[in-house]
Amino acid sequence: MADLDAVTALQQSAYAPMAEIAGGAPLPLRVDYADILAEMEVWLVCAPDEPPLAALILEHQPDAMLVWSVAVAPAGQSSGLGRRLLAFAEERARKAGRDLMRLYTNLKFERNRSIYRQFGYRDVREERIGDSEPPWIIIHMEKSLA
Repeated sequence: MADLDAVTALQQSAYAPMAEIAGGAPLPLRVDYADILAEMEVWLVCAPDEPPLAALILEHQPDAMLVWSVAVAPAGQSSGLGRRLLAFAEERARKAGRDLMRLYTNLKFERNRSIYRQFGYRDVREERIGDSEPPWIIIHMEKSLA
């Protein structure tokens, strides 16, 4: 239960500021983290007796490792922690025998997309989610580890 509460609170603090940019709650704010903890690999970055500063959520796919979420609390943002978590995700993928990384992000999150591109990810496709206006568009990105 402690991990559930900690992960949920961290995701809220990391992604809530992006709601204004996205025009609504980002996808990581629309899920039940009990399901995420049960189905995915979740890593927390914590100091002793402190709430998590960051979380990495990975989904093992048959042919790739999906970075489902990289969340850094506002206090840790712009510290390079997100980049270190992406590097750790690649280590986990290699250990799992995957040579392809995937992630997705909102079209409007230009800063995130720029970081992912600097880290070697490339845009693969756009996907419209739901029927809202303006449309909710996510960009699927990939990076080869081969």
